[in-house]
Amino acid sequence: MATSVALPSRNTEFYGKEIRRIRRHHHNLRIHLREKGAYETLRSVGAKECRQVNDRLHKIARAIVEEAKMRNALIVIGDLKGIQNQDLGAEMNRRLHSMPHHRLKNYIKYKAAFEGIAVKSVNEYMTSQTCWRCGEQEATTREGQGRY
Repeated sequence: MATSVALPSRNTEFYGKEIRRIRRHHHNLRIHLREKGAYETLRSVGAKECRQVNDRLHKIARAIVEEAKMRNALIVIGDLKGIQNQDLGAEMNRRLHSMPHHRLKNYIKYKAAFEGIAVKSVNEYMTSQTCWRCGEQEATTREGQGRY
């Protein structure tokens, strides 16, 4: 869902495992309830899933903003426009497209604005091959992999 990287120390924090668990649990629950024909229960389960995911998104956004505030850092968010145009199979498409990236982006933006932290959106194309500091571009070779 989100990754936080402190550049000087390269400390990395991954967020979103809990959201994947909630989504997977409720997906399996929806399948089971549809088979039983329990459509009223199905509606309340969907509302509960939405509340749980929103809670986790707020906590992730708060953690990212607090870390940026502590480090006096800029928050950079990748632009995920092209993510919807991929066909990776039914299961992977469901998992990928059910993640609320836009909602998390909005939560981070408004929480960062409240704290006075700048948020920048960048196109993710070629970001793993371009140096964030000087703009130098590495050819896609094995020895240059992971450098940027």
